[in-house]
Amino acid sequence: MADRPPLPGPRAGADFACLALGEVLLRLSPPGGRRLEETETLEVHVGGAEFNLVHALARLGLPAAWAGALPEGHPLAARVRREAAAAGLRLFTDPSIRYDGFGREGRLGLHFVDPGFGPRPARGWYDRAGTGTGRPGASGPAPWEEILAAGRTAGVHCGGTYAGLGESARQEARAFLGAARRGGAWVSWDFNWRSRMWSHEEALAFHRSILPEIRLLAAGPRDLEAWTGSSDPAEAGRRLAAESGELAALAVPLRENLPDGRQRFGACLWLAAEDRLLEAPPLEFAVLDRIGAGDAFLAGLLYGLLVERPPEEALALGQRLSALAQSRPGDLAAVDRDELLAGSGLEPRR
Repeated sequence: MADRPPLPGPRAGADFACLALGEVLLRLSPPGGRRLEETETLEVHVGGAEFNLVHALARLGLPAAWAGALPEGHPLAARVRREAAAAGLRLFTDPSIRYDGFGREGRLGLHFVDPGFGPRPARGWYDRAGTGTGRPGASGPAPWEEILAAGRTAGVHCGGTYAGLGESARQEARAFLGAARRGGAWVSWDFNWRSRMWSHEEALAFHRSILPEIRLLAAGPRDLEAWTGSSDPAEAGRRLAAESGELAALAVPLRENLPDGRQRFGACLWLAAEDRLLEAPPLEFAVLDRIGAGDAFLAGLLYGLLVERPPEEALALGQRLSALAQSRPGDLAAVDRDELLAGSGLEPRR
């Protein structure tokens, strides 16, 4: 397809490789494969789809940043700040969002998760009201506005788990994407639909409205079929590209959870400019924790593109980072560059 923009990549002189807008949560999970209803203790992990992605990029050595609501004066927010600092992830937050000491305003969202195992699927329950997400009633500029206006980031990322929080979050996401394009940044977006947050119909209507802003879209086969009428990645990509001249690529993770607790993980990347589908051979591996696997896949893919690897290699890096992320508990892919490249056939270039 002619006249397509390039794939996401670096930007000379930018302070950040990627800036994400999202909500960060504390995830509470029972240890040892127990169910929530029977556990006496809960393990605490920091997570949130957009936070997970830029945290992974920062761990891999790229300058990355996250913007969103992180309440001042909340003791649990300190855990998030420490996690970000350890990875080298910059945080841009609104200081007017403060914890009120009771929980009506300035809360930190919670995600109660039964991570599942083998044939038992992962299940989650959200407690996200009153967090300040979407900046309802906030005054003054959003923390991301100056960064985008000044062209300080190569690209931005957001997704459906943020937009699904409500109309105020959707309004902020639209403003964020529009400001990114005006500032010359590419846009990465993960469809990432959650049935507990909004209906498929609501999600599809919103995603159709923002498609003209998106350079790299990630979505699963089920969501693609609902959106385009085809679950075939190449055909779905063509139909989406016919609606938007901005779309450069469609990334599709293909995960199959096996009954023995292992996973078969394939992936493909459709390139609009060449109308070409890249397919990565499936990896099969044991899984400790499935939560955050899709975020790690997209982070690895973006990492490969940002360090200017060919798209075939970038796709393989996304696949490998997801596999590594699922080998440890928690949402975050705590993987460094050498670990990602070691044994992948894509050794570090010295």
